[in-house]
Amino acid sequence: MLGLIKFYEKDFINTQGNLKNAYLKACKWVSKKIISKNIDKVVWNVEKVSETTITIYLYFMMEINEELKSYCKVCKEFHKSFFINEEYNCNSCKLISFFNKMKTKENVSKGYYKEIIKRE
Repeated sequence: MLGLIKFYEKDFINTQGNLKNAYLKACKWVSKKIISKNIDKVVWNVEKVSETTITIYLYFMMEINEELKSYCKVCKEFHKSFFINEEYNCNSCKLISFFNKMKTKENVSKGYYKEIIKRE
C-alpha cells in the first residue's frame, strides 16, 4: 500500500486574469523541477484557487507495508528483550488493524474510481 505525504505547495498567479497562462506556468515549473530531473515517487495535484491562481501540491509516495514490517520487527525485538517472552500478541496490535481497515477502504475506492472512468 502506498501513502502520499504532502511536502510542498506553490501558487502560480497571472495578473492579467488569464487562468490558462497560470496553468501553463505551473506545468512548465513541474516539467523543469520534477520531470526533467527524473525524480521518482513524487506526484502532484493542480488546483484552481481563484480566477487568476493555480496551486500545485507536491506529494511523495511512501511504501507503507515496508514501514509496517519495520515497525513489527522493532516491536518484537523490544518485546523479546524486556519481557523475555517469545510469544507475541500481534492480534491486539492496533496498528495492524488500522492498516487492514485502510486496505479495505483502498479496495472500495479503487473500484469506485474505476467504475467512474468506465462510464465516461
